[in-house]
Amino acid sequence: MNSDLTPPADITVDGTGLLCVTLLLRLRKRIEGTPPGAVVHVIATDPAAPLDLPAWCHVVGHNYLGPVPGERLVYALRLTADARPTLPDTPWHPARPGMATDFFAGREALRHVDVAIGPVKRPGGNGQRANVVDALTLPPVDPDQKLADDLNS
Repeated sequence: MNSDLTPPADITVDGTGLLCVTLLLRLRKRIEGTPPGAVVHVIATDPAAPLDLPAWCHVVGHNYLGPVPGERLVYALRLTADARPTLPDTPWHPARPGMATDFFAGREALRHVDVAIGPVKRPGGNGQRANVVDALTLPPVDPDQKLADDLNS
């Protein structure tokens, strides 16, 4: 990949010295109100950034474009119109009902899904099991439909 393939930045977010959570909080705040299609370059010195940024883009729905060639520790993403909101203090948790917390029906909702160990019930009452990573990538569940499915099973 050469630098001609990476679009220039509409916004640059300097996350130098910030770790995952703080970096994502700063990124989310800076892109708030920015139109879809805007390209964001994120300067990130956190060694986990090459994993955290694409994972966060996957959770919220933005397009991760990858590292910017020739620019050390700079990563690019493109904002989308249908991005999903996240919880105010935990930018890796979807804010919509039917996402992460609904997979723990019958248990106290976990504040940090990433610390859960073991299988969780898939939505829809079909008895299938999934691990936490699978649960976070499943489509949203309509709570009313889930209740109807549970009542009919």
